[in-house]
Amino acid sequence: MESQPTGARVSFDGEPIGDTPIVLTEVTPGEHQIGLDLESRGYKRWSSPVVVSAGREEKLLAVMTPVSARR
Repeated sequence: MESQPTGARVSFDGEPIGDTPIVLTEVTPGEHQIGLDLESRGYKRWSSPVVVSAGREEKLLAVMTPVSARR
């Protein structure tokens, strides 16, 4: 899993697991929730459900959105 920019904190099913880029192994098949947090550097949180299939490798790239400056 990667993010643009890199260094986002990753949560998997609500549990923190590290920072991007990161490789997840031994994930159970089914639907899971991925979350990325880079608020400390001025980006909105990102989250998405992902469906994991047995025996398949998936790549995920999250493009983080900057927080708009309010005037």
